[in-house]
Amino acid sequence: MTTKKSLMVTSGSTNGSIPTDPLGEFSNVERPDDVVAEIDVMLSDELNTSLYLLQYPYRPRDQPPYRPDEITAVRFKPEREQLEIELALNTRGANYDRRKSEAIATAANRHGEGTGPTSKTTESLYFPNGIVDRQLLRSSKPIGNGDESNLAVGRFERIRDAEGSIGGKNDGESSGDSKPVTVRFAGRESDRVKAIRARAYSQIVKKNAEEAWLTMGYRDMESPEAEQGRMQMLCPHQHEAGGATTTDNSNIFNVDGSEYASAITNRHAAGLRGDSLKSIREKSLNEQVSYVLGYAKILRFDTLLETLPSGPQAVDRMQVLRAVQQSACLVQGNWVVKSEVLYPKGSRSELLGLSGEIMRRSRNYLLVQLQNSFVVSKSQLAHTLLLPHEELEQLLTQLTVRDGPDRWRLKLPRDEKFLLANPDIVLRQNLIWEALESGLSREFKEARGTTIGDKITTTAGFRRRHSSKVTDPA
Repeated sequence: MTTKKSLMVTSGSTNGSIPTDPLGEFSNVERPDDVVAEIDVMLSDELNTSLYLLQYPYRPRDQPPYRPDEITAVRFKPEREQLEIELALNTRGANYDRRKSEAIATAANRHGEGTGPTSKTTESLYFPNGIVDRQLLRSSKPIGNGDESNLAVGRFERIRDAEGSIGGKNDGESSGDSKPVTVRFAGRESDRVKAIRARAYSQIVKKNAEEAWLTMGYRDMESPEAEQGRMQMLCPHQHEAGGATTTDNSNIFNVDGSEYASAITNRHAAGLRGDSLKSIREKSLNEQVSYVLGYAKILRFDTLLETLPSGPQAVDRMQVLRAVQQSACLVQGNWVVKSEVLYPKGSRSELLGLSGEIMRRSRNYLLVQLQNSFVVSKSQLAHTLLLPHEELEQLLTQLTVRDGPDRWRLKLPRDEKFLLANPDIVLRQNLIWEALESGLSREFKEARGTTIGDKITTTAGFRRRHSSKVTDPA
């Protein structure tokens, strides 16, 4: 299926462009852009299931790609998206270990002795024409995202399986009258149990074994077949010079590392979810504040005021104060987006798919510790929260910076000016912190049956005494 769309090239900034700075000026006046050219863009999804990107495994980047004589066989499983490439190994190269190859041949001969006439082979069959065959590279990841391969020697795997089966038979003979017993429990499996069973390793191995391998072919990068395939996928560049149009069919794959990285990297990856500044300004004040805090994670109040519209559309400071309290909490005088905004009910974490309830509880515990001491210990958080390393690392990097081997401090310094100027808000936030600490104590006790909640309340007295000094304007 091919869709034809029109791309408009303007003299100024492209309409609907994504800003790379989430804290940029919202008050920039939009000016219409003049259309310079209109280009037809053909969008096709026919190659989604037939085109894959592979990285050469175990191959230095300064070496040329594999030659056709180096690849003896290629097999592919479309449904499981697994690729196997059999490579020939050069036994006369400087990196070849002859002693290791002799050990492999000796082990293979020892295993084949006494098993029948078919196992009696000579050493020359293992090293035909100076190469070792059956050297296998097996992909361990769906190749649609890039290939990650590991070495696999099928002969060793068969030897290990055969030895295990022989040992199992001997154990069975010595056990006497032992018989297998099948135990079945009544009851219907829930959908959750079925989903877990479908994701089990044994089921994955079973489905993988059921799918047959498809034999594929390999063509050199500079071969006519490969060049023809590239011509079918790419539109040739056309240049106009002297009234004549010329077509450039040069190989665009031969680029250096910087050009390759620029070509595949989205330059607007750090933008505001693809929303334009105009659409952001059309939102209400509460949505604008929540939107900015959702990306900045932590902001000083003065910085938040600078990001909101100025001039005739400027908002009142008190309105911003009321709006920020609905989507953020006060930590050391800085406003931090609430965990309920980042992880609403029914949501899951982006990294490992943990439930939103676990992420909210863990992040709130981190906020309590930062409000109390400004510096936290990663090892203590890991022991208390029992979160995976990736999730805990993400929570810390959003709000803190590393200040030692195990110390993480808040990104922004304490805003004494805001704390002294707004004692009523500070008092209200202190009440919210006390309620949050009490709720965390109950949640930890119910979820884990421990007294982790007591660890939170032990430092509450220090925080309240510290806050009382701040709220006193005298």
